[in-house]
Amino acid sequence: MIELRDVLNIHNILIDKFGGSKGIRDYGSLESAINTDLVSVLVQSALRLIVLNSYSLGIYHCMISSTA
Repeated sequence: MIELRDVLNIHNILIDKFGGSKGIRDYGSLESAINTDLVSVLVQSALRLIVLNSYSLGIYHCMISSTA
């Protein structure tokens, strides 16, 4: 499950990169949204994609490296 501090870190990184206002209007609503099953499923799916893409990059040696 994704933690509140992780969401806040991601939010701050995105604000720094793309602009906007930092801060949270309603922590209760944010925590409620984070704890829904949908968020959990989305996070798990994103992690699977990252793992699969990383695995594919390693197998197919698409990148130049000292080990290929």
